[in-house]
Amino acid sequence: MKCKVIILVLFVYLGGCSVNPIVHNPDMLPESELARVSTEDIGRWLSGDQLFTNFMNVRDAEGKEIAAVSFMTSLPSTFVLSEGEYLFNVKCSNTNGIGDGVYSFSQIYVGIEAGEEYIVYCLSRSEKNFLGISMIRQMVAFISKSENYEKERADNVVHLKELKTED
Repeated sequence: MKCKVIILVLFVYLGGCSVNPIVHNPDMLPESELARVSTEDIGRWLSGDQLFTNFMNVRDAEGKEIAAVSFMTSLPSTFVLSEGEYLFNVKCSNTNGIGDGVYSFSQIYVGIEAGEEYIVYCLSRSEKNFLGISMIRQMVAFISKSENYEKERADNVVHLKELKTED
């Protein structure tokens, strides 16, 4: 019985912590005319490093802030936006807020099309230091339409590796 109560309390706590997406729809358009932009964390299997992708703030084409992180809040991993130009400030890190780690900030200015889904993700470029230990040298955020995500992510991994040999 005690175990069931603990599981129930945990379930209610975790369910209460879920964050709804932020919706920016000043013209009150129907849902079919809105776009969805979500983050995706990248596991070790792809880049060699566990990478976390977090929105820091989002602005529209006029520079008006739609949402931003403060010391008391974090942003959800999904935005529902009307069609237009947006600036996404993204934090890429190899820790999810626990402990010290490596992080970088990227800005993505992109036109969002109605009815499309987009994925924002981070990739890293690593190289070995003088001791032979692999170290992250660069982290960059990218955005892809969900229908092109797998191909563009693979292309971006290759592009980052090419940068390593050109430096």
